[in-house]
Amino acid sequence: MSKTGIFGVIGVLAAIVIGWFFFAKNQSPAPGTTTASNNSESQGNADLLVAGTIEVDAKSIDMARQIPTVFVILRDQGSRAPYAVTKIPSKLEGNSLKFQLTKSDIMIQGQPDPAVPVLKVRFDSDGNPMTETPQDVIGTAEGFQIGNSNVRIQATMAQPQGAP
Repeated sequence: MSKTGIFGVIGVLAAIVIGWFFFAKNQSPAPGTTTASNNSESQGNADLLVAGTIEVDAKSIDMARQIPTVFVILRDQGSRAPYAVTKIPSKLEGNSLKFQLTKSDIMIQGQPDPAVPVLKVRFDSDGNPMTETPQDVIGTAEGFQIGNSNVRIQATMAQPQGAP
C-alpha cells in the first residue's frame, strides 16, 4: 500500500474514533445532573487540564443561544488531532459559559500533555463534531499552560449572517 493510501486509512480511522468519542462517551446528561467534565467541584486539581469561561460577543449571542451543543477541543499547537474533548450543553449565563476539561476527557490515555496547548470551542449548530458551518460560534485560546483554571475565550460567529 502506498503512503497516500496508508494516510487515507489512518484519517478514516481517526474520524471514526472521534465520532464514536463524541456520540458514545459524551452523551448529554439528564436535566438536573452533572458530569465530571463540567462540574469543577467534583474534580481535584490533579485531574484538571484546563478550565475557564467562554464569552460570546454581542453580535453572536442570539445565534449562540439557539445552539444546544458546545464542543471544547484541546490540541497541541500544529496538530490536527484532538488531545482532549468534551461536549457540554450551551447554557449561557448572560453572555458567558463555564467549561472544564479533565484527564477523563483525553482521547487516547497515556499521551504526554500538549507542549503548546491550543483550545478551541464551538457552539455547533448541526451537532456534528466533524463539521464546521457558517452558523457556528467559535473561539480559540493560546498562550496558557495545562492546569490553568482561568482561561478566557472570546467566541464569535464563524461567518456573520448575511455574509457571502
